[in-house]
Amino acid sequence: MTDIAEPLRRIWDQLRGSPAKVTTSIAVPPDKVSGSGKFAPKFTPGKQYFSVVINEIFATQARQWFKVYDPACFVIAEYAYDGRRIEVPFVVGPSMLKGKAAITPNGISITDTRVAGMNPFVGGSFALTLIVAEVQRESYARRLLDFMSSVSAAFPLSVALGAHLKVAGSLLDSIESLLGLTETKAVAAHRFEYNDGETPWLKPGFWALLAEDENVARSRALWVVDGHLREAAGADAAGFRQADFVLYSLCTHETRSDVTQLPFYPRFKQALRDAGSLDEGAWDRAKAGLVTLYQDLLTSPDLTWDDAHAVMQEFKKQLVEVHEQVAKFEVLSTDENAVKGPASSDPRQAELGAIHELLKL
Repeated sequence: MTDIAEPLRRIWDQLRGSPAKVTTSIAVPPDKVSGSGKFAPKFTPGKQYFSVVINEIFATQARQWFKVYDPACFVIAEYAYDGRRIEVPFVVGPSMLKGKAAITPNGISITDTRVAGMNPFVGGSFALTLIVAEVQRESYARRLLDFMSSVSAAFPLSVALGAHLKVAGSLLDSIESLLGLTETKAVAAHRFEYNDGETPWLKPGFWALLAEDENVARSRALWVVDGHLREAAGADAAGFRQADFVLYSLCTHETRSDVTQLPFYPRFKQALRDAGSLDEGAWDRAKAGLVTLYQDLLTSPDLTWDDAHAVMQEFKKQLVEVHEQVAKFEVLSTDENAVKGPASSDPRQAELGAIHELLKL
């Protein structure tokens, strides 16, 4: 096991001394997962992105969430990024849960919040600490929780991590402070560590953290149907409501669809603008920009090697298409036969007609 960072160690020591149930999450077997997406058979270093999603949190009405207490979930992921090991905290507070909480006959259910990733999995160890807590309303702890969740929301995890890492230390300190207040009570907590050389049994999929005796929890036959924890198979099966729980998933992704939000994208936009210009030397500038962009893609900590090449091929294709289209505009502007219909004495109208013909307007 890798050494735990000092702030995280202090947080975990706090939890060990609290009445929270610190237990082992239960993996839901793949043959008991239905209508909840596809998962890779294993983690493959250098070939995938990973993310962690809290799919469902359930708490009984007896806990008086949203009346006396507000729910909070703290997630701390530890993994290798950009040549070093990092700790990435994320705070899910009441403001984030608006619109995601539903009152059921037996309690309150909260669904679908991404709390880690997407980031390339480069191998080595990956650790996840998950803490569910309740914070007393109308208290200093609640105000601190609001601040922490707003910071997490302002620095999203789905894009490049650089900005989020600037506030990671402050968030870790705030989590430690919040858990140390009397107005905060940890309900359940769990930490696991995956190492691709030592824990090959840990695979992508669904995990359930149940706040009940471990022997009882492991004796249950749990299913995940449509992203919800259920007592049996089938969409009409009753949701599991025998104990408080957190259902979360470890996901893998072959590609990422948010490249327009990554730091290198403005360079592509400039190259695209140069490719669409008829100015002298513009195409040479576009090609030079593309080479620099390629270097950025290859060294980006936010892309896998294969995805960097795929993104580059798409960028190159778009630049060439734009350059070829602009070249046609230049030919049309000098070709008197390019415009169909009666001749016009207004050169601007003639050029507009040529563009309409090209674009099939």
